[in-house]
Amino acid sequence: MLDTNIIGRCAPGGRDQNEGLIRWLDRHTDDCFISVITVAELQHGAAYAEAQGHARVARALKGWISGLLQEFGDRILHLSAAVALGTGEKLAQARKAGHEPQFEDAAIAATAQVHGLTVLTANTRHFLPFDVPILNPDGEELPERGP
Repeated sequence: MLDTNIIGRCAPGGRDQNEGLIRWLDRHTDDCFISVITVAELQHGAAYAEAQGHARVARALKGWISGLLQEFGDRILHLSAAVALGTGEKLAQARKAGHEPQFEDAAIAATAQVHGLTVLTANTRHFLPFDVPILNPDGEELPERGP
């Protein structure tokens, strides 16, 4: 499962691009999934750019998001009841352990867990409290098969 910070590197004007990661994604896109949470976060970025008067950037992002929706299609995982319950559990457990998790990260972690996926993220510290498999493309070798 691709975290928002990973898929965002492929966006128009994406920062912090890792060419090895981009090549890997090109080869393994069909093995990868994203969450509807990621779609919401990306759309928020486009809408915020538009609200800030960056119309050209917003148009480019919205066009890219539209293509992303088509490319991932049924590999966009929704918030089922099982994912919602898992999200609530993960938030509570992380807070009990002294962390201040974000809903978005907990929902992505729960989605990955329900579907038996590894989270590919550069923000490993966001996912450590959730007890899900994570892989950081900036510090680890990416597998020949999708995460």
